[in-house]
This record gives sequence, structure tokens and C-alpha cells, in this order.
Amino acid sequence: MEIVKIGVEAAFDAKVTVTGAFDDACASYFGDMVVTDNLKREVITKLSLPDDLKVLFHVPPEKAYTANSDVNRLKTIKPLVEIAFEKAMEGKVWEALTLNGLIYASASNFNTSIAIDALAAGAVAAGLCGKGPAVTAVVPNGKVDSVKTALKRYEGEILQAKLNREKAKVL
Repeated sequence: MEIVKIGVEAAFDAKVTVTGAFDDACASYFGDMVVTDNLKREVITKLSLPDDLKVLFHVPPEKAYTANSDVNRLKTIKPLVEIAFEKAMEGKVWEALTLNGLIYASASNFNTSIAIDALAAGAVAAGLCGKGPAVTAVVPNGKVDSVKTALKRYEGEILQAKLNREKAKVL
């Protein structure tokens, strides 16, 4: 946990985050899926990820920088983000990921159609990746091609990855 917290502090010091991305850092370090309290910097629960899923990323050509985030605008959506958090606590993690991603995409004026089209093509969850503008789609193995086809309708690069189910280790 100390390593994660040092990384979060470094991100704040470098001014590359407005939230600290504690949740992302924990998921990257510990693997699987985590639900966190970012303010208290605590892991609330850790859930195992299924084996039969892939992750697709739609990365548009335009870039967005954390330093340009409208923090006051993002604060206005806090009650909606809390609903997504409640969904995660109920174990409805794919709904939580989607809701959270669509809320932030909308508040940041990013295209929500990309995530909606991924869902329509078979993704179990889709939404903004971090602060955007990339979109993440969690996809059953049998739906990867149909979701890729949906994402290719939008300008940008499509990346595919496996879910990280392992804790970080030194090789």
C-alpha cells in the first residue's frame, strides 16, 4: 500500500492528476478489481475478475490533459458518481463502471456515443477511461470482433488488452 500511496503523491506533485487516481493505482498494483475510498486512500473491497473477458480501448487522435480539467464542473456531478459507487458496493461493477464513465464523459463534453455503441455491440461495460478522451470497453471473448467493428466507426486507434488479475511483482 505504501508503494501505491507514494505513486499517488508523486502524481499530485507532478500536477498530472486532480484526483490522485488512487483507484487506478490500486487496480494496477494489486490486480483484479478494487473499490476504493480515494479521499481516505483505502481499499474497501477487492473482487476477482472473470477469465472470459478482454478490454478494448478506443483512443481518439485528440488529447486531453488533466491540467485542463474543469474541476468545478466535475464537482457538480458528485451525487451521480456516488450512485455509481453504490452500484459497485452492491456488486454491480459493470453497471458502476459504465455509469461512472458516462457521467464523466458527459461532464467533460466527450462523445458518449462511443461507449453506448460498444454496449449495443455486446460489451458488458463501457465508458470513459480515466479523464478521457479514450473509452474503455469490457468485452466477453465472443463479442470482441463485433465491439471492435462498432468502435472502428469512430476516428482513432483500437487497442486490446487482457484484464490484469495479478499483483505487481519484480521480474
